[in-house]
Amino acid sequence: MDKKRSIRQKMITVILSLSLISLFLMSMVVVFSMTNMRNSINSTSGALGQSAADDSQSALEKQAVAQLTATAQNKARISDEKLTKLQQYVQLMSMQATEIYSNPSRYVPAGVKPPSSSNKGKITPQLLYAEGSDKAALAGEVALAANIDNILATIPENDVDVFSTYIGTESGFVIKVDKDSDDKLQTLDPRQRGWYKLARENNSLVWTDVFDDAMGRGLAITCAQPFYDARGNIKGVVGIGSLLTTLNEIIIEAKIGETGYALVLNEKGDMIISPTVQRVEGKIVRENFLTSDNASLKAVAQKMVDRQSGVERFVYNGKEVLLAYQPLQNLPWSIAAVMEVNEAIAPALQSKTNIITLASKAVEKVDRDILTVIILFVVVSIASVLLVVFFSLVLSRRITNPLADLTERVAKVSAGDFDLAVDVKTGDEIEELANSFNNMTVELKKYMANLAAETAARERISSELEVAAQIQNDMVPNIFPAFPDRPEFDIYAEMHTAKEVGGDFYDFFLIDENHLAFVMADVSGKGIPAALFMMIAKTIIKNNLLAGLPVDEALYRSNNSLCENNESNMFVTAFIAVLDIPNGLVSYANAGHNPPLLQRAGQDYEWLPVKRALVLAGMEDTSFFAQEIQLNKGDRLFCYTDGVTEAMNEAQELYSDQRLLAVLNTMKHLPGNIDLLAGIKKDVEAFAGEAEQADDITMLVVELKIAVEASE
Repeated sequence: MDKKRSIRQKMITVILSLSLISLFLMSMVVVFSMTNMRNSINSTSGALGQSAADDSQSALEKQAVAQLTATAQNKARISDEKLTKLQQYVQLMSMQATEIYSNPSRYVPAGVKPPSSSNKGKITPQLLYAEGSDKAALAGEVALAANIDNILATIPENDVDVFSTYIGTESGFVIKVDKDSDDKLQTLDPRQRGWYKLARENNSLVWTDVFDDAMGRGLAITCAQPFYDARGNIKGVVGIGSLLTTLNEIIIEAKIGETGYALVLNEKGDMIISPTVQRVEGKIVRENFLTSDNASLKAVAQKMVDRQSGVERFVYNGKEVLLAYQPLQNLPWSIAAVMEVNEAIAPALQSKTNIITLASKAVEKVDRDILTVIILFVVVSIASVLLVVFFSLVLSRRITNPLADLTERVAKVSAGDFDLAVDVKTGDEIEELANSFNNMTVELKKYMANLAAETAARERISSELEVAAQIQNDMVPNIFPAFPDRPEFDIYAEMHTAKEVGGDFYDFFLIDENHLAFVMADVSGKGIPAALFMMIAKTIIKNNLLAGLPVDEALYRSNNSLCENNESNMFVTAFIAVLDIPNGLVSYANAGHNPPLLQRAGQDYEWLPVKRALVLAGMEDTSFFAQEIQLNKGDRLFCYTDGVTEAMNEAQELYSDQRLLAVLNTMKHLPGNIDLLAGIKKDVEAFAGEAEQADDITMLVVELKIAVEASE
């Protein structure tokens, strides 16, 4: 009865404790959740405002990026169209000049005059010579070149972007067309002009850098291209001078938002066109972005110089800006559109302020709701504790009485009374437990009896396997040196079975005083069946060799003997050999076994030539082939089973024939055959690592120790 009360008290204590702890934890969770909810709403309002601002900012930034990118691309496209048009003019002029100089006979001499004040403001051709030119000598070429006057005049007359066209020759004169036809210059050597030199050096169409027009008309640029005679020789350069009026309108005068603007960067990193370009004493002062101390600006400039396109965000002149850039196709320039980030995200900041104001009002309402929930929770918690106390008393009585009875009976069973049954009728899991306990006692009695019988059987089998393993080891020669009184040769062998007993075997014995027989074989399968078949095969092969039969005949008869009554379909691979000790001649034959390796004294190992045949016990009346090899002093034959070459590591990789050959050659100078086999076994174990040995490993080495007798 004391135990029943003790269990009941423990149950009541546990139930009450768990209930109170649960209520306490729940109250803490509720209070924490309410407080956390209030804080979350408060912080969420800020986060929501920030998120909205961030989302709005992100959207506005994307919009600004798209706008800037489109602006840069559009300005680049328009600029390229203008520049392409000028290139086409120059190419047309070059083609016309080349045609004139290549076919002079087709053209009538034409006239062209020097600059004249009477031509002021007119678009008319003007002829200028290099200082010191022989005008009489050049008269014929001038008259020929003047045939291009029409195209030179037509271009500036019809295109406001062109203020000057000209053709300069290798002989030193220039024909140019522009409105400054009263040019006060009396001489002009085109060969000294930058546009002429640049086109001639590159031998292609070129663009000069931007420069201030000498006549004060603004920024200008020249496009030039060589022309040729019929033999392909450069005869001069044609060119077009163009004011960057259109580009200025596109870039300087076009505004992007309130703070945005456009600029052009040349291949050197100079800002050549921009509303921010300054002049000092009338000269352009160009900011070079590649030498800027602003690392971000420098990096963007490098991308523009490298003719990339894209959008970057960085600080420039103390303000964070977005800059989209796009390369021109005809010039090594890049156009950029710039806008301050603050202009793009201003609406997002206002949205954040509005959201936070609305969220603060929501927090006040949540505070009132939280107080109401806490009061209700306290009332429900007190009522729950009272109910738990009542039901725990009732439940403890129903559970503890059957448990006490079950505990008493279990104690008797644990003392060894397996015939005792427990009788509990509660209709729940305790009754199922009692029934399971009764079943357990029945099964336990059976198990104890079976365990005793199985233990005895295992001990008997283990003992028999140990005896079988010992018998198998005794079946092969295992005392070394095997022939201490025969200094003419040395033979050593090792066998390591994968299980208690195995299917590999080796054998060696003297047939007579002058003949040593040795065998290496592997029976299919493992365990007791393989061991039994191995003993039979070993005995039959040995008897046939002792009978003095040739090696091929010995295998033939052994095969037929093993085929008889071979209901288990087992087979044997075997290599047998007979050494004629006095003259070193080895006769050998193979039955499906791994070929041995031969080492000539001090040299590398190599595979012994072997004619393969079927395995033993495979098919009756199988033919085998006898072969011979001459051994000399110091020569070795290494025989083995496939447990060596087919040893596997944890990665399921094979040891392989190639590795065996390589390892043997590293050990070719070892003086003792024991050390040789120990070295191979150690290398196989190192290769296998933690992988379990899957097959028997057997090795045998024969070495001729004396010089052989000369054959007659």
